[in-house]
Amino acid sequence: MHTDLLVKQRVQTGLRLAEQAAEMERGGYFSTASMLWSNSANFPCKPLNREWRLNRAHSCSSLSDLRPESEVAE
Repeated sequence: MHTDLLVKQRVQTGLRLAEQAAEMERGGYFSTASMLWSNSANFPCKPLNREWRLNRAHSCSSLSDLRPESEVAE
């Protein structure tokens, strides 16, 4: 039971990271989005989702940020 709860929490964390990555990507913060996509792929998910997240990370890493990285914290 305890293990199931931990896995569920890790899945939820991965989903939250993916949501944040999508927000950063939409906002033009591609370097941050790439990092978040990559990190989200390290959490439990279906293999297809993991591959998709890694592909998004790679795609974002090849783009230049539309806004300075210093604006991300604002």
